[in-house]
Amino acid sequence: MATPTIVVFGATSQLGSYVAKALVATYEVRGVTAELDHDLQIKDLEDAGVQVQRLSFSDDPGLEASLAGAVGCFVVTASDLADPYGYDNEVQQGRAIAAACARARVPHVIYSTQLSVVHALGLRARHMDAKAVVESYMNELKLPLTGLVVPFFYENLLMPPFRPVQLAEDSYALMIPMGETSLDAMSMADVGGVVLCLFKHRDQFLRKTLTISGDKVTIKEMAASLTKHIPPFRFTDKQVTLEDYRRMQFEGAEDLANMFDFYYHVVQRPSVDLTKRCHPDVKRFDDWVRYNAHAISMATTGGPPRPPTTPARLI
Repeated sequence: MATPTIVVFGATSQLGSYVAKALVATYEVRGVTAELDHDLQIKDLEDAGVQVQRLSFSDDPGLEASLAGAVGCFVVTASDLADPYGYDNEVQQGRAIAAACARARVPHVIYSTQLSVVHALGLRARHMDAKAVVESYMNELKLPLTGLVVPFFYENLLMPPFRPVQLAEDSYALMIPMGETSLDAMSMADVGGVVLCLFKHRDQFLRKTLTISGDKVTIKEMAASLTKHIPPFRFTDKQVTLEDYRRMQFEGAEDLANMFDFYYHVVQRPSVDLTKRCHPDVKRFDDWVRYNAHAISMATTGGPPRPPTTPARLI
């Protein structure tokens, strides 16, 4: 009997890549990307056993053909906060994929979605609002849909604008405007295990939107874990306000501040327990830091963890 095929749209994105590689042990995985300059990501996927196709998301016949024979489809749409047309482009991309799924009669579509910040708070977070619009369109088309609301990713700390800011030689600060409120978060690598579970148990999760989380952690707790596992570097919570964040000089600062405003004020009820039932190996933040201390240290401080230069003294 032939192995069932799953199509992953946005396969060369970080999230798409993790999901495609998590599925490949169980399914034939066909990865679709519109990126023309992602040769390294494509080789990495192909080495893992993923069949990769380059397609323009304006190529309607090509999108439909890519779905031929597929029993399921996982969709990641691209957000570009530096592009003034990024919101419109993401919505257009999502609508094109949704329409192709409808024409191809794909039996199960899982979409990496978000809740609408503009509807909840009257503030725009374009990367979240666009996904909410795409999910709504998918429902209008009556796709056999599972919406998957993903939280803040641990891996965001490895890159601007969330990468810790250096204050002194061995001192770094996290600048995330959450105050004392816990942030739902998880490793991007663990999303693949959840998606695998959803495809395997289609009937249980069909026509539902699930909000997943690997941990609930304050920014102070994040800083404490980083300090514990990446010596001798010390990490602190800078305690920036939402208004401070909105005034920061990088593209998308207002969108991200509004996202954190949403996280702070709107109850989303993400379920760590549900996530663990789907993927028992999902990592808490402290475990993720411990397992990845060297890579995190290189990305955030430019150097590896170092042992203390003087013995610890008992007091």
